[in-house]
Amino acid sequence: MPPGLKQVLKNAGTQYLQRMRSADRIALSPDHWELEYADDRLCYRGMPLADLLSAVRTPSHIVLESLLLKNLRDFQVSDCDVFLSYKTNPVPGLLQLLHQKGAGAEVVCEFELWLALRLGVSAERIIYNGSAKSDRSLEQAVAAGVLAVHVNHSEEIRRLRGAAQRVGKQVRVGLRIAGSGWGGQFGFSIANGAALAALRELLAIPEFIVTSLHCHRGVPIHTAADITQHVREVLSFCDQAAAATGWAPVCLDLGGSLAIPTVRPLSARDIKLGWAFCLPPEAPDPTASLRPRDFALQIAEQVRDHFSAVNRTAPRLIVEPGRALSGNAQFLLTQVVDVRSEEAFDYAILDASACHARIMTDEFHQILPLKRTSKQGLYRVVGPVCHTGDVISRGYRGCEIQAGDRLALMDSGAYCIADAAQFSSPRPGVSLVREDLTVSELRSTEAFEDLVHLDSLDDGTHPFRSQHPVAKLGH
Repeated sequence: MPPGLKQVLKNAGTQYLQRMRSADRIALSPDHWELEYADDRLCYRGMPLADLLSAVRTPSHIVLESLLLKNLRDFQVSDCDVFLSYKTNPVPGLLQLLHQKGAGAEVVCEFELWLALRLGVSAERIIYNGSAKSDRSLEQAVAAGVLAVHVNHSEEIRRLRGAAQRVGKQVRVGLRIAGSGWGGQFGFSIANGAALAALRELLAIPEFIVTSLHCHRGVPIHTAADITQHVREVLSFCDQAAAATGWAPVCLDLGGSLAIPTVRPLSARDIKLGWAFCLPPEAPDPTASLRPRDFALQIAEQVRDHFSAVNRTAPRLIVEPGRALSGNAQFLLTQVVDVRSEEAFDYAILDASACHARIMTDEFHQILPLKRTSKQGLYRVVGPVCHTGDVISRGYRGCEIQAGDRLALMDSGAYCIADAAQFSSPRPGVSLVREDLTVSELRSTEAFEDLVHLDSLDDGTHPFRSQHPVAKLGH
């Protein structure tokens, strides 16, 4: 086929598929994030975001305090004790805000343990999970007296016992089990008997006080049926443990995994059509996913009813929300650097990179212009990095985009910050829009010196550190 004819056919296919996919199937209303358009300007509580965020440098993550705190309150219903998943969004200012509202800390590595203690979180409000706990951090956890160190695998039992012996203290220990959700390197399998065998081993170690049982589903929870299955597996193991050993958990930690209603993973078909025809993916149905309040109420009821039926005391109920707590309360503010015109669609080139929000490349994330027009356009939304993989959206159809426009890339509050990379460009800052509409900068956008402040030249000098000193983390 002649190259020219191939392009003509591809352009015709692009136009046909775009007509077939209606606008209401590829976009979500801004009211899902407590936003609205007024006079074609995206507003928060009546204030145009363009005005509210005029002093914020792009790219920057913007956190809406009211939505974040509402999510936390909804998780806290029915006596669910919330321990924040630090790995989801490890911004000290946000963590501190949530701790002030009663949330504990769920940490998975030495850095996160250090950060929780540095933020002044009581050891009684820290749970230490993770598959790669260093010996030093185990000693720190034992010495501090954290609420629980959740043992992840058999080899870790020996190392934790050694840490307790070196410190000279008993340690409160939990058992991490794996059901039909995540397995692999995470937890002891219920199905093959490893979980029960590990529990017996833990109970026989005098340095351990075995207090808790932990199971993180990992696979996203969308529906009531998803929760029922997850909790049923954990409760079944509780019954098995009670019958075999007489042990019952003081704390029952059911993890997190609740999905963000306005986000969905892209299928292989979505990705292929996006590359071939710039076809926007269909938006998720937000009503098809449970909200934090429904999640917490169902878990509490199911656990309470089960222990009442077996005539045993119900344990303290713990959840570890991450993505569903902060995901939809944050967006990535970015500016259009330029628009490159092509025959079938245009390229909107942003100052935000896929390196800043890698998860967006493979998920549906709504894009909301801060100012919209009646004229429509079709775009592949890309970043400034010089490789073809720097794509945030393979296909976006909406109002016309021009150089200088600001866009909100929604639902950036889960893993975008933790997973961000430096690819010859600084990582975004973080600003908090408070309920009174004041804006606080919680993290500055990186300066060029931040990218190289640990480097020295071959003559042994440190020219970047002296210009831009950065405090080292303590241990």
